[in-house]
Amino acid sequence: MHLKLRNTTQAVVYLTKARDQAAELISKGVGEGAQIALYQQWLGRYSLLLSDIRGREGRHVESLTLLKEATVNLDKGLAADPKNRLARNECARAWLEYGLRTLRNGDVADSEQALARVPTILDAKLIGHDLINDEKFILARAKFAKGISQRDAGKVEEALNTLIDSVKDMGELVLGSSPRNQDQALLLAEAYTELAELIGRHFSGSDAKEAHNQAVPILLELNRLLPEWAEVKYLLARNYGALASLARDAGNPAEASKKKQDAIELVNEVLADNQDNARYGFLLAKLRGEYAELLADSGKTTAAIPIAKQAVESLEALIQAQPANDKLTPERRMWASQLAQLYGSLGHTSESAGKKAEAKAAFANAVAIWEKLAAAIANDEAIQTGLNWSRGRLAKLK
Repeated sequence: MHLKLRNTTQAVVYLTKARDQAAELISKGVGEGAQIALYQQWLGRYSLLLSDIRGREGRHVESLTLLKEATVNLDKGLAADPKNRLARNECARAWLEYGLRTLRNGDVADSEQALARVPTILDAKLIGHDLINDEKFILARAKFAKGISQRDAGKVEEALNTLIDSVKDMGELVLGSSPRNQDQALLLAEAYTELAELIGRHFSGSDAKEAHNQAVPILLELNRLLPEWAEVKYLLARNYGALASLARDAGNPAEASKKKQDAIELVNEVLADNQDNARYGFLLAKLRGEYAELLADSGKTTAAIPIAKQAVESLEALIQAQPANDKLTPERRMWASQLAQLYGSLGHTSESAGKKAEAKAAFANAVAIWEKLAAAIANDEAIQTGLNWSRGRLAKLK
């Protein structure tokens, strides 16, 4: 009930109690084999739901631990009761989410193995019936996960085609911006957002705008129905921020500024109740840095500099607050790249304002981050471009 009302705080309390009780029943061996299988399904279900919440909060280590627990118990529950359709669906979704989470951690082999389980579990021949829409949606999301994997591997063309196919499949199941299933609608909007951002980075701005404009109506309708749902506002802010950048590139500074301010307002709104959410904090720092660039474009360098500094300081604090880990995951790479870009933007704005010393310091910090990334990831075009640009700007000031 609390999950349906988007009251995650209370949902966590009750789900944790239920999970602990199910684990206790299993450990004590209460009941016969069929009853134990039911307890395992319960434990897997509650762990899966808790993992979703922790993942949205940016607590990725805890989320992954819960997902592992979910896959283990749902596998056992399904093995003991293979005709249970709900158990089969939950098992498939747990492996899908585990595949996505390990992919975001950079564990490609584990991710591929997990995602390969999904179509095996949801094999119509094994089930003995045609797949229902919820099962088809899980398979469409597994295709989406494959596209994200291809994107992270630098296979841009393949990723584009896979993501387009997955969004088409999901869209047919969700039925537009007034969906019966709000959770699936959110996932569809997320898929459109990822697709749009990929197109915006590598292909056409107009095509990217079209994809963003598929996500926005869905999110606006969800926000109208459930104004307290933070994840909806977060995704809406991502889309507004990206649309603002596209408007800037197209020579529409007024539209860009308005959209960027709308995005910042949305993230501030969700951060008010989710202050420790690293994903939301990262997006706010990114948007602030981009807004500072818009101010600098219009000659308002004095106003832009403190906003740019705030963006840099916020993102540095977020990165430093993350658990120690030498592994450069895709998320850590994204954060580091964004910080380097923010430093570059601060350097440019400071130089425009005649603050040479501050500009040199900002460009030097940008170079240091880009060099560290270049040492970890060879022959990455985006990293090399950022590094060369920052080095060039720094050299001109010496």
